[in-house]
Amino acid sequence: WFFSLAKGDGSRYWRRLTSVIPAHRVVDISTTAIEVAARLINEAQAHVLVDLDAWMKGRRPEIIALRPAIEQVLFLGFPGSSGAPYMDHIATDRIVSPPELRSLYSEALLLLPGPYQVNEYNGGDPQGEGAL
Repeated sequence: WFFSLAKGDGSRYWRRLTSVIPAHRVVDISTTAIEVAARLINEAQAHVLVDLDAWMKGRRPEIIALRPAIEQVLFLGFPGSSGAPYMDHIATDRIVSPPELRSLYSEALLLLPGPYQVNEYNGGDPQGEGAL
């Protein structure tokens, strides 16, 4: 399932994402009432909900605060702790989140074996249509 807090923008990223997820599992909740959005996520039986936005513009933390999934994970959008009691884990790496500073995080650290930040190099393609 992919629950989106923004309408699809038609970008190559959006096209790639929606090409690997069945259309009926891409759900725009950008304007859905908070309680309804949380219920939709819960009814989809999401065991793990990954928040890619953290504190970015357009984020709706009230949805995740209702704990619609069994486990909730922060990933990418912000390279630090959310400080939110409703986030169970943060997917990170040892450089961004040194294990010895674990006590500064409200989330449990899920330390990835390599860098947590995924980037794409377009190989010099002036149109930016590179590898993606």
